[in-house]
Amino acid sequence: MSDLVLSFDDIAAAHDRIRAEAHRTPVLTSTTADSRVGGQQSFRSGKIVRIDMPKTIADGAQTQFLGQYTFPVIRQRVDDVLTVSDAELATAMKFFALRMKMIVEPTGCLGAAAAFGGQLDLRGKHVGVVLSGGTVDMARFASLIADAA
Repeated sequence: MSDLVLSFDDIAAAHDRIRAEAHRTPVLTSTTADSRVGGQQSFRSGKIVRIDMPKTIADGAQTQFLGQYTFPVIRQRVDDVLTVSDAELATAMKFFALRMKMIVEPTGCLGAAAAFGGQLDLRGKHVGVVLSGGTVDMARFASLIADAA
């Protein structure tokens, strides 16, 4: 069986074909204040902002700046960039493990954590959230969800 690999641009293009008026918001994470998240600062200022390496459980979102190829795609394809805390990520991971019987790594829970946390008004809307990744060390996973709300 081969793996299906989709880029952010592939997902955004498919989304555009399904419902052009829908909201498209990627989510980045940080354990520090929202203003310290380089991706969010970059998106909102219109230029790439470099920050210190963020400390987060979501290692896939642990970047100091958006790339020169990624940034224009994000500017064109998304409506906003949000942040969630590590605690919100762990709570989302716990939800998927206990209620859905799914192992989802911290970075793969970014969108769900934002949806669960109420950052977007989703009442009465059809919502799609991409979940990805199960390549988390099981001992670390157990530790993260044990401490989650």
